[in-house]
Amino acid sequence: MLARVANADLRIEESEARAMERVVAETSGLGPAEAALAVEIAKSQARLAGGTENYVVTREFRRLSEREERVKLVECLYAVAAADGTISIPESAEIARIAEELGFLPAEAVAIRAPWRDRLAEMQGLPKNENG
Repeated sequence: MLARVANADLRIEESEARAMERVVAETSGLGPAEAALAVEIAKSQARLAGGTENYVVTREFRRLSEREERVKLVECLYAVAAADGTISIPESAEIARIAEELGFLPAEAVAIRAPWRDRLAEMQGLPKNENG
């Protein structure tokens, strides 16, 4: 799912790949070399398979995970998308689709997205309101 988001704008930036490696290493217990290999495999899958397996993977994660793990995953997706400084509109839309596939209501997904507001391409340049 990390590669799915990173590739949503049809390119995976080096900063996004490094962020993916950090997330994989931190959450899986893999060492840096193994995490880098896992990310390379994921990037290849994202480029080759595209959307063919996306829903299956997300559905299986939803089935096997607790809500807190799903929240953490969506937060990690935003961290990867923001690694190059901006969360593009396609990346944001892909994360919203994944959040929906994971069972989050739109209001829940917006709440998870809130800390990343200043990195969203569609929000950059807009003044922040008093609530964030």
